[in-house]
Formats: sequence, C-alpha cells, structure tokens
Amino acid sequence: MGLFLALLASASSGVSVVFSKKGLAGVDQYLVNAITNTVIAGIFVAAAALAGSFVQLTELQHPVYLAISSLTLAVTWVFYYLGLSEGPVGGVLALQNLSIVFTMILEGMVLSAPLTYSMAVGAVLIGIASMLMTGPVGENWKAAGQVGACRWIVYELLSSAAMAVSFIFTKMDTSPVDSNVSSLIRYAVVALVSWICVPIFSKNGRAKFAPMGKGARRSVLLGGVFLGIGYVFLYRAMTLETATLVTTIFRFNIVITMLLSAVFLKERQERRSLAGLLVMTAGIVLFAV
Repeated sequence: MGLFLALLASASSGVSVVFSKKGLAGVDQYLVNAITNTVIAGIFVAAAALAGSFVQLTELQHPVYLAISSLTLAVTWVFYYLGLSEGPVGGVLALQNLSIVFTMILEGMVLSAPLTYSMAVGAVLIGIASMLMTGPVGENWKAAGQVGACRWIVYELLSSAAMAVSFIFTKMDTSPVDSNVSSLIRYAVVALVSWICVPIFSKNGRAKFAPMGKGARRSVLLGGVFLGIGYVFLYRAMTLETATLVTTIFRFNIVITMLLSAVFLKERQERRSLAGLLVMTAGIVLFAV
C-alpha cells in the first residue's frame, strides 16, 4: 500500500507542475505561489480533520524548529515559482532534485548522518544530470551569455538549498504528532508569507490583481490541488514504508513531468536533456541503495 501511495504522490506531483506552468503563462508568479500554497494548506486541514488529528496540536514540542522549517519552506516556494515562470520544466525539476544532495551534506554536518559510497556516487550523478538538463544547447549558447537569461537557474538553486534546510529542521522536530497536523501549520505559514510577497514584489502593482482568465485560474487551482494531494499521499506513504524508498519513488516525478510537458506544453526535449534524465534516474536509484 505504501509503494502504491508513493507512486500516486509522484504522479500527482508531476501533473501539478504542468498545470502550474500553464497557469504561470498569464499570471504573476507571486500570485500563483500564494494561491497554490493556500490550496495546499486547505488540503492538509481537510486531511487532518478527516483523521481527527487536531487534538494533537497541543503535543507540539519544538515550535522553533517548526517555525524555521516553515519559513525556509516559504523561501523554497517563492524561488521555485520564480524559476518555473522562466525556465523549462525539465531543467527546473532537475535542479530541484539537487535538494537531495544539499540535504545529504547538511545531514552529515548537522545530524551526523552516515554517508555511503553509493550515496556519494548518486549525488555526483545527480549533479552531472542537473548540468546536462539545464545547460544551453545549440543557439541558446549565445542567449545564455545575456543578463538574466539563466536567472531561473539561480532561483532554483536557492530553492533547492532552502528546501534542504527546511527538511533538516523538519527531521529535528520529533514531536509525536500526525504529519498532516505539522504540515498544515507549515503550509499555513507558507501561504501567509506568500500573500505578503504579492503586493511587495509583484510588478505593475494593481495590474497583477486583475481578474484571472478562466483558463489560468483553472490551471493554477488544479496545480495546487494535485500538489496538495500528492503531499498527503507522500507523508502517508512514509508512515508505511521507509522514507528512503518512498522519496526515491517520489523523485521520479521528473519523468512524468517531462513526458507531460512534451505533450501538453510542447516543450522540445533535446538529446542533452534526455541523456541527463537517464543519468538523473541512475543517480536517484544509487542514492537510495
């Protein structure tokens, strides 16, 4: 059951990226971030309500860790949508997978987690794959030298680093509460920070608050719904199987997303990107061995 839920989480997350990318075509990225995380927070509230877990709110033991993990997660999502609005889906997810490497480094430094040979080799492969999938190809080499042409890469690197920090503080929080309870608090903070960012950082001020088109609104909402459902499946799967196995399966959302982006977003997959995808797959598998 746990493996099946992990597969559902991976598929749901992969679909969400495509919907979010479509929504970003006509909507400010800060607004998409705020709407998406509000939807995710709402889904965790519903999940906690169905499980009857709200009574566990009094059992939170490490509010500082929860606060830090929430704020760094908010930073993660801000940079993620900034990068997704400018970069290709495959490249964005490739750089997001670098969070595996960043987490490995932080776990060793902060939590004294052991580092195996296969993990080290997997981390190197993930790094190589990320360069293959984000590197400019053909005529894009010239464009890459222009100011801001590769800005999305910086955004996604910052997003991955913040995600790793959030994950470390989440692991340090050993409060005996249901994952839906801690997650709803975390995403409530993320949603709040996201909405604060909208009037501060959005360009053209009030123009960005103009009514969204029906298509954009549907894409953004569906992106949030699929992502929220995916995370509910993910956290539930972790209670049934090992976190390493579940996370490995979940990371294969990059394959699903690239297939869907080629069909629905008409994103051309270069040989370099496809080679990077194969190397990424090998790296993820080795990392989990």
